[in-house]
Amino acid sequence: MNQKELDTVLDQHSLWLSTEGQTGQRANLRGVYLREANLYGANLNKANLHYTNLCGANLSRADLHGANLRGADLSGADLSEADLGGADLSRADLSGGGLNGANLSGANLDGAELSGANLGGANLRGADLRGAHLYEANLDAANLRGAQFTLEIKDCHSFYSALVSEDQLAWLCLHPEFGDMSKFLRMTS
Repeated sequence: MNQKELDTVLDQHSLWLSTEGQTGQRANLRGVYLREANLYGANLNKANLHYTNLCGANLSRADLHGANLRGADLSGADLSEADLGGADLSRADLSGGGLNGANLSGANLDGAELSGANLGGANLRGADLRGAHLYEANLDAANLRGAQFTLEIKDCHSFYSALVSEDQLAWLCLHPEFGDMSKFLRMTS
């Protein structure tokens, strides 16, 4: 897809969103090759990006709230400060991606590849991280309250100053770096 075609899709999607579906058309970029595309600040709220190749793309500050990103290739993509709240990222490849400060609240990350991803300061409140591959991921200062995860959480690189709820502490105690957990975690009720 060339830039002109992409701009047309984004314009139609914007119209679809602003008229609540009365005019325009929902962005359907399923399986489209958008490798290294510049989508900085793009409004892709509720867009279909299922199996889309966004490897190395700039999605910083993009609105991907409620988007379908199942199986998308987001490896090496810049998603810093992107809104991914409620997005379906199951089976997506986010390895090596920059997700610092991203909103992933309520996102489905089941089976997502997050190895080496920077999730520092990300909002993962209520996110489904069960089955996510978190090897060497950075969760420093991330909000993990209400997030669902399994033993793979122990593979993360760091949780320094992460926000967690009391019921999550038992899981996080399994992390090999923990020793004195008080210096790693901020608990909230």
